[in-house]
Amino acid sequence: MLGDICRFAEQGYSEARAAQLARLTGCPLQGQPAQAEAAVRDSLCLLRKSYRFDAKSGIGQLALAVNAGDSKRAWQR
Repeated sequence: MLGDICRFAEQGYSEARAAQLARLTGCPLQGQPAQAEAAVRDSLCLLRKSYRFDAKSGIGQLALAVNAGDSKRAWQR
């Protein structure tokens, strides 16, 4: 289920949310804004780098699998 939710984050933010985040952070967002509004998508932020868990650790590998929607690999962890 988490993998399904994380896929929304890959689709990008609405134009309004992208502009708001760029204004608040001072960092323009990469990629094109999503074409349609989506409350779920505009409410998510996918963190790509974990500073808490090493990417090679078991929990780091599990997090990568969940974020990728790879349920088979996640269950193997």
